Amino acid sequence: MRKTYPFMEIDLSEHISIQRANHSVVINHYQTLIDKKSNILKTQHEQGLLRFDSLIELNYLVDIMYLSIKDLIEALEVFTDLEEIIDDVLRRIKENKQASDKILLYMSDILTRLYNQTAFSIVINNQPVILKLKGFHTKDLFDLPKEVKYLIVEEKLDGLGVDILDSLSIKYLVTNNEFIIGNQYSLEQLDLNSKYYSLDIQKNKIERNTFKLGAKINNLADIENYQNLNIDYIIVQTEKSYILTDGLLDTNNRKEFYTKLYKTYPNTKIIITLPKLKLLELYFSLNESSYLTPTSILNHSTIYEQELEHAFSIQNENIIISCPNLLNNSDFKYIKLRIQHLYKEKYGKLIDVGMNVDNLEVFQHLEDFNKFDLIMLDTYQTADALKIDDILDKEHLKELTYLNYVVKRKKRDTYLIGEDINDPKVFNALVIKGFKRFTVDHRLINYYDKIIDQYNKKRNK
Repeated sequence: MRKTYPFMEIDLSEHISIQRANHSVVINHYQTLIDKKSNILKTQHEQGLLRFDSLIELNYLVDIMYLSIKDLIEALEVFTDLEEIIDDVLRRIKENKQASDKILLYMSDILTRLYNQTAFSIVINNQPVILKLKGFHTKDLFDLPKEVKYLIVEEKLDGLGVDILDSLSIKYLVTNNEFIIGNQYSLEQLDLNSKYYSLDIQKNKIERNTFKLGAKINNLADIENYQNLNIDYIIVQTEKSYILTDGLLDTNNRKEFYTKLYKTYPNTKIIITLPKLKLLELYFSLNESSYLTPTSILNHSTIYEQELEHAFSIQNENIIISCPNLLNNSDFKYIKLRIQHLYKEKYGKLIDVGMNVDNLEVFQHLEDFNKFDLIMLDTYQTADALKIDDILDKEHLKELTYLNYVVKRKKRDTYLIGEDINDPKVFNALVIKGFKRFTVDHRLINYYDKIIDQYNKKRNK
């Protein structure tokens, strides 16, 4: 029998009333947020994800954070509307002369998270649910609680929204269909691809010939879940693991991750993407350029040095590093040389370094780039950047096919990644267009093998 979950709906743009019985819930949420934030401030600063000029200002921030708990208690006595409560706390903080603009921005971010967490907890109340979310900003998705088993939204998510849900391992559906609040639904009723899923171990493995199927493995749980799959390569999107550790690189977590990954998949190609700043800067509300440049490498040197240190902690002939969100070829060449220098210093040989096609600059000027060892083309992110709703748009397919031709001409391989590849129609179309390497939902691998097998048989007739 299929497991079912109650359907609930939250509109974050609507007024939320806080009754006296829920005062302790709000205060406890805020106390937990303050404790967590104060504990990670130093690490956040070291990793270049907190823009404060001095330890004095950091100390002011901690003082103001804890003083604001009293402000919240007083605001709860005056107002019942959650938005008015939050606004009043922020007003009280502004009256503190030690609160600089940076501190106010930081506190505003904490209070927004308090608003979201309170709204979610009141409706969800610690029970596993299918949730329809309305009136939200992309950043609000970071606050989705673990009880959300499936998310329903009415409009297509942007690239960052998809990355957030992927980081949290939350599946989603875009639909305007009506669901009845409180009714029970199974995940299979929502997931349009569920009829194609299979985790059975193939008795007779299909010969893929020139095709390759890979999977994303971003955390320790994925390593356990995927080890029996017939995969040709693995993609590691490093920054997505940080979202599970308060947006920060956790040294012990990364060390354990790479040790276990290499042990579990000793003969599998592993493509490790450098941390994507765009996601981390949204998490911490930093209004900065998110391109991977020599300057951003320097500003976040702790993150990049530690991630590569753990990735290179064990010699592995199968790993490749890929650079996301590049701006130009000179930046790529500089970063590639730095990565290769680190690896050569440790093991006496060079390592392959590729690049992601995930923004307009690279997508539209790929011919200007050279010396890359592979291309990872993110179909969802590029379509989002180009404001294209349908990846199967004929003109866009022509652009993708031409990009693949450019890579082939440079005698390199294109690896596809992107949420839309998990649509069998899209996968089939891209197979026909000549793409060979696909990073897919692990539950679709058996079904996609059948598509590949049928395609190969037709070609060989």
